[in-house]
Amino acid sequence: MSKEKNPNSSTEFLSPLTYLVIGVSFVTLFFSIKSSDPFNTPKLAALLIIASLSINYLFKYWQVNSVQRNKVDLIFISLLSLFLLSGVIAVIFSDSILVALIGDTQRRNGFLTYLALSLVALTAARLITFNTSKNLFRISILSGLLFSFYGIIQMTGNDPVSWNNPYNAVIATVGNPNFASALMAIFSTLAFSILFVKTFSITFKILAIVCIAMSVTGIVSSDSRQGLVSLAFAIAFFSSIYLYLTRRKLGWIVISLSALSSVLAIAGMLQKGPLAALLYKPSVSVRGFYWDAAIEMFKSYPLTGVGFDHYGYYFKELRSVEYPLRYGFDLTSTNAHNTFLQMFSTGGLFLGLSYLLLVISTLVVGLKLVKDSDSNQRILSLGLLSAWIAFQAQSVISIDNIGISVWGWLLTGAIFGLASRKELQKNSIEQSKSSRTRKNQVTILPFLISTVVLIPALILSVLLMRIESNTFMARNVLENYAGQADKSSAISQQLLRLLDQHSSYILDSKIADPNYKIQIAYDLFNSGEQQESIRVANELVKSNPRNLYALDAVALLSREIKDPTAEIEARKSIEKLDPWNGKNYLQLMILYKAAGDITNAQLMLDKILSFAPDTNEAKSAIEEFSK
Repeated sequence: MSKEKNPNSSTEFLSPLTYLVIGVSFVTLFFSIKSSDPFNTPKLAALLIIASLSINYLFKYWQVNSVQRNKVDLIFISLLSLFLLSGVIAVIFSDSILVALIGDTQRRNGFLTYLALSLVALTAARLITFNTSKNLFRISILSGLLFSFYGIIQMTGNDPVSWNNPYNAVIATVGNPNFASALMAIFSTLAFSILFVKTFSITFKILAIVCIAMSVTGIVSSDSRQGLVSLAFAIAFFSSIYLYLTRRKLGWIVISLSALSSVLAIAGMLQKGPLAALLYKPSVSVRGFYWDAAIEMFKSYPLTGVGFDHYGYYFKELRSVEYPLRYGFDLTSTNAHNTFLQMFSTGGLFLGLSYLLLVISTLVVGLKLVKDSDSNQRILSLGLLSAWIAFQAQSVISIDNIGISVWGWLLTGAIFGLASRKELQKNSIEQSKSSRTRKNQVTILPFLISTVVLIPALILSVLLMRIESNTFMARNVLENYAGQADKSSAISQQLLRLLDQHSSYILDSKIADPNYKIQIAYDLFNSGEQQESIRVANELVKSNPRNLYALDAVALLSREIKDPTAEIEARKSIEKLDPWNGKNYLQLMILYKAAGDITNAQLMLDKILSFAPDTNEAKSAIEEFSK
């Protein structure tokens, strides 16, 4: 079997793949404390720029190399194309094109995110070799050290940033302990695998051990089960496959034990079996409601889904009645907490199926890559695949967070890229023929194309970050204004001018998050601009009638200015989108009774008693109706 030539270390380290992985690490580690959303929007901005820059490497590669197509390459390109085409269709049929493209509030899983992730995967597939793949491991270990070190700082109570954090303190740079623990599991898996690669230096192996120790400490401190489970799955997978290929009988034993342990672990997370006390968390039960709602969305909109990243717009309408009775009428969700169900529910059959096929193909191609490789190449391949398994394990019960997903897609591209090269070698196609250089034909075309893409990406990223900072500043200014004893003082008037400046920027922006504009509407109302506040809220309802936050704003603000007619109309719209909301029915009953419409008041009371007879809302409704 032919082997790749070993380039000198400096050339290997400065390879284009190295810059791509550094960019991926930057996406994960980057956040902004001056943003209304300090994690997701900054990561989206960084991801868009990194993906745009990668286009330059893609076109240079295609221009310099005469690539021999093979089955693996064809599968990868076809599935990525089908996924992106299905995404475009899902965007077209979405209620809000803006949300479909950029993503929902504090999620940012819109089409642009997946387009950028696809570019990262494709670039990794084109640039990776077994030699350069070592830098992927090196950079991931260094990233894991930084990431887990920050988590440990948070664990000890020494975080320099005062986060408004309702979770466990260990949120690292991704904003949630579940996300943090899942990412530490991926880093730990990559670090674990290089311990078996002979060509890595002792220094990096020591760093890998430190990374594992710090990451496991962070995972345990985060009190997040999914990080431990993901790491356990990944290590069990690595051990099972490695032993199966090297010591068949021992491998079968380990595979059997791993399979049994996996079944017990899954059962334990579902509050069944001997591991239930150790692995079960109440948050697992609530995911069942999220999954059921996603299935209902897919059944109701099988071809197009409810709209790219529009899960939150349909959740309350299609959720089970048991959910609000158990968790309250206000609690909602904007994600299925399962990437596969999220794809099917928001993008329909073709988007969900193309993503599922991409995942299955990655596993099959990865296993074949490991089987066809030998020595250190086998361990490198298995390490990448095992880390990818850790990513997929958490995606079954979690949200597709950008800081994690960028690694999952990078690993997907790396697996397909190495498998494609191995396929060429297996078919006896010489490396010189499969990658014939054409240096004399290199032009500035790649640079021009990447610049054309980079400029709008930069502009969009800057605009998104300005929107974030203005929303953040508007809230701070309002809090300072509310704290002023004399609202007519010079300082108060200056604060009002600042509030108007920040608010105007958000309201005038065509790409500002709709929910940020709702926040601005409340801010304007609290600063005394009531009519402008009502106008903004009504405009948002007009542009997106399914936005429950906007409808709630219209209802609440209408109550404040004593406009019962407008409040009734808003709450009637809420009733259609949130049919199991006892609080809304209670307010409607009170409004109808005050207006002398006893028939509709009785109807609202009957609705509350029909599904929520034992709630405080039912008791209040009976008392109010009897007055």
